[in-house]
Amino acid sequence: MLKVLIIIVTFNGKAHLPACLSPLKNLKENMKCVVIDNGSSDGTIEIIKKKYPFIELLEAGNNLGFGAANNIGLRKAIQEGYDYVYLLNQDAWIEPEDILKLLEIAERNPNYGILSPLQVYAGGKKIDDNFSSKISKEMKNDFLLPSNHPRELYTIRGKGLQAAHWLVRISALKKVGGFSPSFFHYGEDDNLCRRMEFHGYKLGIAPEIYGIHNREHRAKKKNIDEYLKIQSWKNILSDPNISNSIAWKMVIRSMIMKLPDYKLMIYKPIYTLLKELKKININKKKSYSAGAFLKDETER
Repeated sequence: MLKVLIIIVTFNGKAHLPACLSPLKNLKENMKCVVIDNGSSDGTIEIIKKKYPFIELLEAGNNLGFGAANNIGLRKAIQEGYDYVYLLNQDAWIEPEDILKLLEIAERNPNYGILSPLQVYAGGKKIDDNFSSKISKEMKNDFLLPSNHPRELYTIRGKGLQAAHWLVRISALKKVGGFSPSFFHYGEDDNLCRRMEFHGYKLGIAPEIYGIHNREHRAKKKNIDEYLKIQSWKNILSDPNISNSIAWKMVIRSMIMKLPDYKLMIYKPIYTLLKELKKININKKKSYSAGAFLKDETER
């Protein structure tokens, strides 16, 4: 029987725990759940220990970031012989039966490295905005319009999939590697998707399966747009599918396009990018090697 390790990274996620973890009380015999906590101070750790004893809890002690914390779970899955991992955000939830359905689809389509359910907001009536931005207009229509013969699996090319709900094949991880240390939070999922495609794996969406991402009414943090723009530049420079010269042309073009928005303040995101440039270049080179960022726990 194929084994699946569900990995959840928590950080001050107390409010999300009932919705996220309660469905996992019905885990199937081939499933296990591990939570990696990034130094929560709001009672998250205590609640998990008291109310969800069936979940294995690993305490990082401080905030490692989304990618580095997930890499702990990915290494665990490889070491313990799991066939798949299911990455689940703390503000998301899915029924174990739906994970099994995804698993069946994955087994029928071995050339796919990552599968995602249709990621929707609570209530299931609206596709998550960020998830929606990655798919074509035609695909959105297929997902929303009723059909007597819906396609089981849709392929995403060149745009990635947000990692709130990911079923990832372990054999693909062993080749492609884990999340890059170039990304503390945001952008790491896009980078791993691009590396999956570089190594010949496809990315897919199974629209008949719903995964809830409960963030529709979440307020945006201050300066988040500037931060995300920096992450997008880092993603271009980290993409193994793009040569360094072409990547820099794309980044410079993007910087010029942002001038009307940032004006003289454009130097701040540029300065931040340049400070991290050495690290970005080192990690891009590492990303070509098999199992990158999963071989050593200190490789962050």
